[in-house]
Amino acid sequence: RIFVQGLLQAFIKAGKIDPRGVETRLKRYVAEEIEILPDHPLLDVLDDPNELMVRSNLWIVSVSNILVTGRCLWIINPDKKRPEITPIPTTWATPIHDTKNGKLFARWSIKPPASNDPAIEIPGEFVANFYFPDPENPFGCLSPMAQMMESVLSSENIKTAQRVAFSNEIN
Repeated sequence: RIFVQGLLQAFIKAGKIDPRGVETRLKRYVAEEIEILPDHPLLDVLDDPNELMVRSNLWIVSVSNILVTGRCLWIINPDKKRPEITPIPTTWATPIHDTKNGKLFARWSIKPPASNDPAIEIPGEFVANFYFPDPENPFGCLSPMAQMMESVLSSENIKTAQRVAFSNEIN
């Protein structure tokens, strides 16, 4: 808390933050008012998300998905004795919007790309949708990998040119 206050004071002195709103925000989130919940059902589910995964697997898959595609989807299954979280690849899921009732992401159609099985529809309230919002498209998301794709491709082309030059014994 002391570090945050010092950092805020530095920003106030530099003129980067309006000092009028800082005090109310600081008072709203002081450490003494935060209730730490050592036992909570959500913590139990995050520790052991499903039969196939442990916590580290859930986070690795989730972070990888959001960094590569800009979106991460979790299917929440509350019907079992203990709720489960199952992350799914974003390429498997297509949102279905309810235009009659004006509800976005009302359902999700889940189907692996190479599968011949019919798609499974899951109600939207059982899918947690995390994403980097796209300012140009309220339905879309921004993929960090897509944003730097030109740089990645340039780097790959340089490596390919170096490999060809060395295999042709230029040096």
